[in-house]
Amino acid sequence: MVNKQISSGDYFRSLEIIYIAFIASQGVFGVISIVLVAGGLFEHRFNRLWDIFIFLIPAVVIVGIIINKVMYQQRVHSIKEKPGLMSKMYALRAAKVVRWSVMEASSLTAIGAYLLTGYWLFIVLSAIVVLVFLSIKPTIERLANELELNAEDKKKLYDANAVVAEIDGSVR
Repeated sequence: MVNKQISSGDYFRSLEIIYIAFIASQGVFGVISIVLVAGGLFEHRFNRLWDIFIFLIPAVVIVGIIINKVMYQQRVHSIKEKPGLMSKMYALRAAKVVRWSVMEASSLTAIGAYLLTGYWLFIVLSAIVVLVFLSIKPTIERLANELELNAEDKKKLYDANAVVAEIDGSVR
């Protein structure tokens, strides 16, 4: 088994690329949906869904944001207990991707509801999710605070060449 060491600079660069991809997917789907609906290229055959969606979609968005925050905080709490910076960083990346996936799912659900019904409320709900998404951008400072890292580990995070994570590089 071959393990690949990841520098702090590479770790945060890859984390930021993943983060931007999640935001971009919501933006692209939202813009395409708006263009399709505004241009009359997508026929609203599901207007009756409004009666269900008016309650369901806001609930999905609100519960998604709240549950996601609670689950993420619980996960970070368990990650703090891990020994060594490398194991913490590896686990935190997975926790962030899961967090972003859940948020993206609620946003895409709202956009899908807009596409089906044509009601702007659902685009607004998706925009709220995107704003929450933008408020949790991964930064070195935020990560260090979340994990309550000691001074030595914080110093490694700020050194772009310091090894902070390790991944299994074997092909399966």
